[in-house]
Amino acid sequence: TNSNGSIEVRKNVGTVESVNLKEQFLEMSGCVGIAHTRWATHGEANTINAHPQSDTYGNLSVVHNGIVENYLDLKQELTNEGHLFNSDTDTETIPHLIEHYMNDGTGFEEAAEKSAARIKGANAVVVMCNDQPDKIVAFRTGNAGGVLIGYGDNEMLVASDIPAILGYTNTISHLLPGELAVLHPNSVQFKDQDGNPIKKEFSMNEKVIEEVERKVAIWMNVNSSNIIEFNRILNKKGENFRSKRPYFSSQGRLPTFHAQRDLRTTRRNNSFFDGTTFI
Repeated sequence: TNSNGSIEVRKNVGTVESVNLKEQFLEMSGCVGIAHTRWATHGEANTINAHPQSDTYGNLSVVHNGIVENYLDLKQELTNEGHLFNSDTDTETIPHLIEHYMNDGTGFEEAAEKSAARIKGANAVVVMCNDQPDKIVAFRTGNAGGVLIGYGDNEMLVASDIPAILGYTNTISHLLPGELAVLHPNSVQFKDQDGNPIKKEFSMNEKVIEEVERKVAIWMNVNSSNIIEFNRILNKKGENFRSKRPYFSSQGRLPTFHAQRDLRTTRRNNSFFDGTTFI
């Protein structure tokens, strides 16, 4: 989370529920936050390799879905410039690359744009900057997993799948490959891969909502008749949660990890939470 320009990082190894019990995420303060549940594609599953990953001085925080195909070349280039790496992940090259451009005087948003252009592969990336606590930058390269933007009640949300934010808003827009979004507390600006502003419509029709609910029912291994009860619990939990942390939403195959504890029929394993969580 980012609280008045001070970033607090909590991360650990285990299931979403067990890590939350260890780290007590609800005790974190701030107006902006990002989170991620990571498969160990590069480096073993340990706290150092867990997301978020940072630059040399901890000014930038990144969560990331996908694989940076040219991360070894980027890492070597950045190491030669004096960047210090701590993890074995490909993800860590992203904040260092953004830092590289910011060190040359480039602004945060433009540095993210330039970095997105140099990253090869299919990637979905979300970045926070320590000295810009009212902003989150998200971008998508290649045919990465989804990146969607949600417009909530006095909050903006970004996630990798619709169920993550369905309890908070039904107004969304999808990022296409090569697009970037800059989120503020109550607004968002979209840009193409050349940094030109673009307009996007926010919409979600009832058919999409019905399809999401049907998929959630399948994921939960319950009958579709329990969807009403699921939504009742989710909406209640979402309202209570947002009253405590108005900036916070969570993503996984269930929209909120706190709702998961009330749904006794859900599976208790990491495969249930394999998506990126952006808050």
